[in-house]
Amino acid sequence: MKRFNALLFLMLIFTLLMSNMAMAETPSNDNWVLQKEMPNPRTGAAIAQVNGLIYSIGGANGSTVYSDLQVYNPTTNTWALKTKMPTARGSVSTAVVNNKIYVMGGYMGNL
Repeated sequence: MKRFNALLFLMLIFTLLMSNMAMAETPSNDNWVLQKEMPNPRTGAAIAQVNGLIYSIGGANGSTVYSDLQVYNPTTNTWALKTKMPTARGSVSTAVVNNKIYVMGGYMGNL
């Protein structure tokens, strides 16, 4: 569980810095290991965890705002693209209730 929480935290930090890097802490020797990179780098993506999978939702890369949903499986060290949101948004907030992810607010690229 410590490794999973550390991975979730580090993914959040890297999405805020517009990166596609993912890392995990290995508790047995207390170091960080590079994981498979996200398909698309971004900043301002929301991160949520449901049933052992980590979801990266929306975000932006410069002037491009994304609606996509990238899912990371830490067991297989793989990413998958899932159904996009109806609107492209960055800097969104998320909540997980009963294993369902809710996405609220965010920046749509038009101030």
